Amino acid sequence: MGCRLAPENRFPAALNDAYAVLTWAAEHADDLGVDPERIAVGGHSADAGLAAAVALRAGDEQGPPVRFQLLSQPGLDDRQETWSVRNFTDTPWMNRDKIAAIWGHYLGGAPATPYATPARATDLSGLPPAYEAPPGHAAGSRRGRVTGRGSGRPPRVTVARVPSGWQGGGSVGRPAGPGGVRRRGHGDSWAR
Repeated sequence: MGCRLAPENRFPAALNDAYAVLTWAAEHADDLGVDPERIAVGGHSADAGLAAAVALRAGDEQGPPVRFQLLSQPGLDDRQETWSVRNFTDTPWMNRDKIAAIWGHYLGGAPATPYATPARATDLSGLPPAYEAPPGHAAGSRRGRVTGRGSGRPPRVTVARVPSGWQGGGSVGRPAGPGGVRRRGHGDSWAR
């Protein structure tokens, strides 16, 4: 999907565009040949952050049901408090200064609400399960932060940690061999 981009169009422009697509897709599910009860959201990097924000908003506003979140190297948190941001300060693909600039362009002085930075959400009840593929050796990688939530049960999240060296440009790498990918949470129960 295309959406309005920062810095020309700051938050919440892209979120409003993405939510409009979700709403339109649910309303036109028959025309599209999809099951409106099995819609998933996903994206890579900033788009993954938008997908997480769309899932939050859909739950809060009793919007179209979102069944699953696919979050590849998601931009979820403007606070830059992770271990990787403090330690990967000179990585070639992403570093603390670049992350600060990206969030500055996106927020443009607006408050960092959970819809802008989904990691700030304090109520995770009702969120669909998520599969998160965090970056490897770059600022912004996280150590299995829970991004999915289930209703009345512990949050469900599957985090893929794929050891393959530096990961950038949309790649999540390849497994290093048996056991190279670890899964946490309730696994693939979202697909049932």
